[in-house]
Amino acid sequence: MPAVWRINNEFGNACILICRTMIGHARDILLSSSLDVVKPSFEMVGRIFSRRIAYHGIFWACVFVFNAFYLGYIEEDIGKTAYGFSIRFPFILGICYLNLYYLIPEYFHANRYVRYLGLLIMLILIVNAVNLWLLDALIDAELCPKSYETYSRFTFTNYSYKLFFLSTITGLTSGIKLSKQYAEQKMQIAHAEKARLTTELQLLKSQIQPHFFFNTLNNLYALSIKKSHLAPEIILKLSGLMSYILYESDEESTPVAKETGHIQSYIDLESLRFGKELIIDFQVQGDTNKRIFPLLLLPFIENSFKYGGKSSLGLIVIKILIRIEDNYLELFTENPYQEYSGSSTMRNNVGIGIANVERRLQILFSKNYTLSISKSNQIFKVYLKIPVS
Repeated sequence: MPAVWRINNEFGNACILICRTMIGHARDILLSSSLDVVKPSFEMVGRIFSRRIAYHGIFWACVFVFNAFYLGYIEEDIGKTAYGFSIRFPFILGICYLNLYYLIPEYFHANRYVRYLGLLIMLILIVNAVNLWLLDALIDAELCPKSYETYSRFTFTNYSYKLFFLSTITGLTSGIKLSKQYAEQKMQIAHAEKARLTTELQLLKSQIQPHFFFNTLNNLYALSIKKSHLAPEIILKLSGLMSYILYESDEESTPVAKETGHIQSYIDLESLRFGKELIIDFQVQGDTNKRIFPLLLLPFIENSFKYGGKSSLGLIVIKILIRIEDNYLELFTENPYQEYSGSSTMRNNVGIGIANVERRLQILFSKNYTLSISKSNQIFKVYLKIPVS
């Protein structure tokens, strides 16, 4: 078998292996993220249900104690208030829970507000009338305190007073219910959005992998065709970068020193490829123990070589400065850039890697970052400023 065919075959097998690894990695991200979002927690549901019963019990106990005993203590006639409210209490519970678990879900949440309000008013009027009728009928009962007879008569004053109280307690419980549902809905939306952004962030990070590896493999392929003695060294450095990108970059944050160390490895790779045609000015200043999100800087560095290497201006001079100061990291890159026919805008030329990172920056920092990309006099410049911790 000719040597070139053997090299091509080995190169093809390496590409297939890397593709399988990256596809499996992306699949694991999707599956783990989906399970985290949809996996039910029956234990949590049980705790919420038990807490709900406890909260309801405490609320109604406070209402009963206040109306049956505290007001009676103030009026110096606990027997009268306890008797009256004990008879009214089941009617209050009935109208409140009928409203909370039937009228609100069936009509209010269905945006049938007029019908909801009409049914609620009608029920309050009827329940209040039945309640007062029962109190009036029990005036002669042995348990009825004589002092309560005045409050038990079916009169307009008593009806209005009890109607006001019943409407107030119904409105209070409705407000608590709707406020709680609104807060839960906002929380669910926030959790769903956070899960969506987390999944998108992980997928964006995983997209950097094929973009980076295929660019590097193309360079490796070219060296293999030339039977360059540099190919083994490039493979070794690429292996270290692959380990970092595929496995170590899954952490939420990484020290700047670690990120810049792998940037240096990438620069070494490109230096092997370009040889004496390339002049690199790479500097790191400040506290490199600060932590940043992994793989935010590498695409900008890669972009410098990708388009700087296409320049026909002679020597390729690339300047890279990373500076950490006042809890912010600044990245400056500068490389030669030549406009090619068929390219519509500068943004279309910066490649998928930069567009990917821009989206990650938006998710991670919202508006708390600065990214400036410019081109002048055939020099391409990038300035990035992000917070570090």
